[in-house]
Amino acid sequence: MRTEAYAWLVYGADPANPACEVVAYFTDDTHTPPQWQETLEGQRKQDVLEIIKADRQQAESTGQFSQLTINAGLRWYRRVILPSLRSSWEVILDEDGDPVPNPCETQAPPPAPGNFDMVLRQVGVSFRQSGDRVTLTITGDRVTGSA
Repeated sequence: MRTEAYAWLVYGADPANPACEVVAYFTDDTHTPPQWQETLEGQRKQDVLEIIKADRQQAESTGQFSQLTINAGLRWYRRVILPSLRSSWEVILDEDGDPVPNPCETQAPPPAPGNFDMVLRQVGVSFRQSGDRVTLTITGDRVTGSA
């Protein structure tokens, strides 16, 4: 019989440098060795992340998870969905016991719109027309600038 379990190693070995790795753990009695793990990449990583996120949402909304301590001083834990044990994920809790934002999901805010000055060298300008829409592209090497 073959089984798979998944882990989202958000922090890995160092919370200051998030790993954002997704690992699959396999057990298969017909395989040698019968247990192994793989760090996932590409589409497979994205597919498994969706499974873990769905399991996390379900587990945290119902309280159906176990919590293992990784580093009590940092309030860093691994949570595992119950009863299936299919998915686990790392979490750091704030002083109130709530999860801090996951650095693997946090995205930088878009830059504020506004005017800026920039000096370019070796400037290229191109226009592209599609129907009534015209796109202007300016390329070059930035020398100085301020936002």
